[in-house]
Amino acid sequence: MASKERELLEEIANGTMSWGPSDTSIAAHEKFKAELPELTDALDWLVSEDYIGGYDDSPTESYTGKGYPDRVLITGGLTFKGQDRSTWPD
Repeated sequence: MASKERELLEEIANGTMSWGPSDTSIAAHEKFKAELPELTDALDWLVSEDYIGGYDDSPTESYTGKGYPDRVLITGGLTFKGQDRSTWPD
């Protein structure tokens, strides 16, 4: 099984530039909130190792009144190193 970092690099290379809840339900927002630490840890590593330029995890929803995290956006895209698949983690 590929690492979370490699999975994210594959997704970004294939054009995915954001992640969020599957729908607008409270359950989907709670599930996304629970998965967010793993996602941001992997993205932090990709930034620190210079695979991607950056990301923003600050967007929150406003329609439930609970301020759930709503989106993680790739802001810097793949770096030169990130475009070289031979350097990607397993």
